[in-house]
Order: sequence, then C-alpha cells, then structure tokens
Amino acid sequence: MPKSENTLKQRGPWLTFLLLLVAFHGLFATYFFYTLRVEEAIISRPWILTLMMIHSAANVIAAVGLWNWKMWGWKLYVLSAALALVVGLVSVGIWSVFYMVLPVAIIGWVLRTRWNQFN
Repeated sequence: MPKSENTLKQRGPWLTFLLLLVAFHGLFATYFFYTLRVEEAIISRPWILTLMMIHSAANVIAAVGLWNWKMWGWKLYVLSAALALVVGLVSVGIWSVFYMVLPVAIIGWVLRTRWNQFN
C-alpha cells in the first residue's frame, strides 16, 4: 500500500514551532507598524513603516505557504527578508543584516533535508 502524500510531508516540531513563530511575529509586527503608520507625525520617514508593514504581512503569507509545502512560500519569505534587509540598511545600519538574515538562515537550515517535499 503506497504512502499518502501527507504521510511523507512531516514538518517536525522545530519547523512547526518556527513557522508558528514567523506567523505570530508577522501578525504582531504588521499591527505594530500599522499603528505607528497611523501616528506618522512622530516618525521622520513614514515610508519605512509602510515597507516594514508590507514585509510583516508577507511573512504571514509566506508562513502559510511554507506550512502547506508550497515553494512560493519559501520564495516569498526570502524576498520579504531581502526587502527588510534593504530597509534596515537604510534606516538602522549594518546591524540589521544580522536581524534580517538570521531567520531565513535558520528556517533554511531546518528545511535543508525537506526540499523534495515542496510542490
């Protein structure tokens, strides 16, 4: 009897935890950047908040894609991290590289043995 497709696609506890963390962080950050955007009079560069809000929302969508083993989820997550990296370099400086690249590296490392499960 052949194994079903769902049986072969095991997330494991670490990947499950990381994807939930990415999704909840994205939801929280989207709300946070949106509330700051509404009060933009106190922010000198409101376009940064808009881009970070887009980044956070993209992370939530990417987490859903990764949860469902869709390759577009991984591509969106990497693209979102690249956007955040550029914004971080412009606004914060070189230290943003560590903050923006580390999550992608960790999830990529966890997924390294599961690339064949994506469709």
